Amino acid sequence: MLILKWPQGEKIRVRSQVSFNDFTMSVKKDRDWFKATGSLTINEDLALDLKQLMTLLETSPVRGRFVALDDGTFLALTRSLKARLEELRAYATVHGKGVRFNPLAVPAIEELTDQIGSLKSDNAWKTHCKKLKEIIQPEVPRTLRAKLRDYQITGFKWLAQLAHWQMGACLADDMGLGKTVQALSAILLHADQGPTLVVAPVSVMGNDYVIHMDPWWNPAVEDQASDRAHRIGQTRPVTVYRLVVKDSIEERIVNLHKEKRELAESLLAGSEAAGKVSASELLALLKGTA
Repeated sequence: MLILKWPQGEKIRVRSQVSFNDFTMSVKKDRDWFKATGSLTINEDLALDLKQLMTLLETSPVRGRFVALDDGTFLALTRSLKARLEELRAYATVHGKGVRFNPLAVPAIEELTDQIGSLKSDNAWKTHCKKLKEIIQPEVPRTLRAKLRDYQITGFKWLAQLAHWQMGACLADDMGLGKTVQALSAILLHADQGPTLVVAPVSVMGNDYVIHMDPWWNPAVEDQASDRAHRIGQTRPVTVYRLVVKDSIEERIVNLHKEKRELAESLLAGSEAAGKVSASELLALLKGTA
């Protein structure tokens, strides 16, 4: 349903059409954010500051490239300018006389700042914009006492690139594929910048006991879980328990591990293919013949 408020006998008054050339903007660092102020010049007598413009875009009753002004007239934006301003509104929040936005939003905001009539910015903005265009190819630190597989090197470089851009990351992968060693590689890459704070649960500390409650298909995954107990300074013997119900599928999985362990050690390079259960093996487990 469309409701059009149009007083009888009156014409819809459009003040003028404005474009990127009519927009000026200033951007500077504000603690962990970037802060932007600016104005859109409509004519010699009227200009909207950035805060007013964002508010009008949010509250305007009309859609499209027209913006309703307080006096009942309409401002016509070029379609490209309207699209860029909507992107700014999506990534920024009103703050003071302007807006502020997270440094991660800079690539989207640049779509606007690269086209406007006038932009004033500080060195922090220029440096950050330049850094986001840089692609690095770091070597694995020689101080790492491990050899990374191909996919782990890819993960390490991804972490290093995000760190270069000063972005956070979540390295998510299946258990047993080496997330810890990739993270350690990234930490070593920046060792000369000072200490690194590692927040970890006690389950990855130097525990004396490891209890496997539910056997997993991939024996390498269980080995990785057991080996965690030795990672952070554990020098005492570690006792590993497996709780298995007799004559169950779990018991047959443990027996299957014995056959698959050697295969997993020899073939698990760059993928988890060797740790998967084939259709025939799964069928044998269900029938109780494995």
